[in-house]
Amino acid sequence: MRTFPVMSGAVAIAVLFGLLAPAVGRGDPSTPGAHVLVIFDHPENFLDIRDRYFATDFGENEILSVFREYITRRAAKYLPEGYAFYIGFTDIKLAGAYPLWGIQEYRVITRRDPPGFVFGWAITNRSGDVVKKGAERLQTFAFMELYGCNTSEGEAFYYEKAILDDWMRNNLQF
Repeated sequence: MRTFPVMSGAVAIAVLFGLLAPAVGRGDPSTPGAHVLVIFDHPENFLDIRDRYFATDFGENEILSVFREYITRRAAKYLPEGYAFYIGFTDIKLAGAYPLWGIQEYRVITRRDPPGFVFGWAITNRSGDVVKKGAERLQTFAFMELYGCNTSEGEAFYYEKAILDDWMRNNLQF
């Protein structure tokens, strides 16, 4: 069984704000998604962002782009106007695994291999004051029962999006 390293809340936020400091203030606040910033800290070290042995349909950059776009779009729906959400991932594990035998082109998704995310996050109000922050190790073996995310079953990374959407719905609303 693999475990995720979890940074303490203070360290994760310090890392997150250290990465975000140059980006704060960029963009037009009236632009959709301008108040959401997603950072992937050293994705080449992530547990499972890409398979290191077999070719996949998505490369590392495409996978990260899918998550960045999804989080940017969905988080903006949960935040009050003028608030900003910053999230910095330090690890990602996709749902399922490649079988050790047979066809290696497809991930087999079972309850034993849930998606997982390790990240630090913060929300700032209109004045730029931090109103919520934390460090998360997000993983649940009940990921196949999560419904209500803004995706269609069969869509790429459906379960990963469902677990992220469930977390955002429970943590970003005021």
